[in-house]
Amino acid sequence: MKTTKFFFFLVSSLTFINRVDAQDFSIPREQQGSGSTIIDPAYRDAFIGSSVGIAFPLGEFRSKDFRNYFSGYANNGLVINVINFHQKLNKNFGLGLNWSRSQFTSEFGEMASGYEEQFNGIEFVAEASSDWVVHAAMANFVVNVPYKAFDFDIRLAGGLGRVSRPEILMEGYEKATGFFVYSWRQNEMVINDFMWGFGIKARWHVNEFLDVFAQSDYQRMQSTFEVENVYATRFIELEEVTQSFETISLSIGVGFVLD
Repeated sequence: MKTTKFFFFLVSSLTFINRVDAQDFSIPREQQGSGSTIIDPAYRDAFIGSSVGIAFPLGEFRSKDFRNYFSGYANNGLVINVINFHQKLNKNFGLGLNWSRSQFTSEFGEMASGYEEQFNGIEFVAEASSDWVVHAAMANFVVNVPYKAFDFDIRLAGGLGRVSRPEILMEGYEKATGFFVYSWRQNEMVINDFMWGFGIKARWHVNEFLDVFAQSDYQRMQSTFEVENVYATRFIELEEVTQSFETISLSIGVGFVLD
């Protein structure tokens, strides 16, 4: 009877050890035995996904100080990471491509309020014709840290930034009479320049093909360009401006692990 119990215990132990070994995510799939039914997504070759979230303007892009000529008056906005792709070169390193689009409303009315404080007899009104839009198409160097249930990615990025700067119009009216006394407009323009950044991403493996992930990205672009100032509706002045566009974003998304 004791021999039978010992034999049963030995068989049960070997069966349990075999099952654990079959699910060992630390062994690359190339080295796993043919009997294994678990494929570790961490050793797959590529990943592609998309995400959506919130973007925060930083620095002078966010500033609402009318005394700072480079204030962007941008509010928090929406970011869409349209393409989030990387190809692994080995277990821990890879190369990737990202394309994102961020859109920000603005509060140029704050600029009008500042000028009104300086000129008490005039009521100023300022508005933008559209939102700020920032596109980023960047190549990434990826450091990947794989775990059983999730992967952790760190990215260094550089590429092309494209900023659509809205038309800004500010007008002034005499408070006592309502007469139109002031007009200033900066025409809409598109700015293209080098953009750099970095980001992190955590990917949870739903199954061997599907991931749910959260990511955060920092992006910065500084560009020198000419703006067209129009005074009194017809007098045009060209002015060279150097402005920084700086954002950080948080987003969640879904992606696919590819062979």
